[in-house]
Amino acid sequence: EVVYAMHDEAGALADFGKAIALDPKLPQPYLDRAVVEFRSRDFTRAVNDLDIALAQDPKQYSALMLRGSARQMLGEFDAAIADFGAVADANPTNRQALLSRGNAHMLKHDYDGAIADFDRAIALSPATADGYVARGAAHALEKDYPAAIADLGRALAIDPTQFAALNDRGAARSASGDLDGALADLDQALVLKPKDPAALRNRARLLLTRGDFAGAMADADAFAAAAPPADASAASLRCLTHVAAGPDLAAADALCAAVPEAAKSQPDFLIARGLLQLKEGRLAEALADYDAAAKLAAPPGEALYGRGVVEQRMGHAADAAADMAKGVALDAVVARRFEAYGFGAARR
Repeated sequence: EVVYAMHDEAGALADFGKAIALDPKLPQPYLDRAVVEFRSRDFTRAVNDLDIALAQDPKQYSALMLRGSARQMLGEFDAAIADFGAVADANPTNRQALLSRGNAHMLKHDYDGAIADFDRAIALSPATADGYVARGAAHALEKDYPAAIADLGRALAIDPTQFAALNDRGAARSASGDLDGALADLDQALVLKPKDPAALRNRARLLLTRGDFAGAMADADAFAAAAPPADASAASLRCLTHVAAGPDLAAADALCAAVPEAAKSQPDFLIARGLLQLKEGRLAEALADYDAAAKLAAPPGEALYGRGVVEQRMGHAADAAADMAKGVALDAVVARRFEAYGFGAARR
């Protein structure tokens, strides 16, 4: 443990291995090694060590919590829910087990299950902000924005410095059409964490809707600098903001071409390139990109609305009206965003 505290992960793993070799029946060294493995993002090895620790002592609740977290990181949401549930069943007042199980439910898109766990966590400690933040996030994911905004407001009444509550309420307000309230929340969130990628991404998209393309480009550039290297959505957002701003479409085209190949089948990129082609008058190609994005699972409203805008310009009025209506149903401010792009519904 001292070796790990000195940030020598390899040395810590070696020492825990020696401790295990001395007495393989002791559960604690397996748990300690799993902690290092988890923090090193070696989640599979962490689960393996925690399996051994729990086989020796099934009531090691810290091991169950850690295994649940590792399984969640591996995308094994049902197994994670089972681990967190075992802790919650053994100790119904364990708020962290309820919050963790709720998050796992949320990740598998079981929002009712998530909200039920968050309700219980809030009932155990109604003056603590984190339960409201979590429940607000679940409401937002199921697009119940009034409920999300209410819960996140409760969290901020308890703790006005709750970054997650400000960021999430900003996104929920933006999605529900309160662009001024959204901007106030996201500005405050970025005062607290000026380089946070999620807040920069959310404000960039909000500024696009407001027609502030210079601000959107600045936030997209900052997002690209702050995001993890594996997050290809940053390159797609830079592409989109520069396309939206114009009039230098050649420079925007170069940015779009530089997006990593793995991201070019993702909706963010398809929507950005679709807008580029729409602005360039390449309607058939724009339609193909918006159509590809619209056919993905859980398509963004912008994909459907963009397809409708292209169809309108191609003279397919009935298809255009249907797609635009579907887009607005999914994204309440998408028409305003396209108006800012220069493609309002009445423009041809």
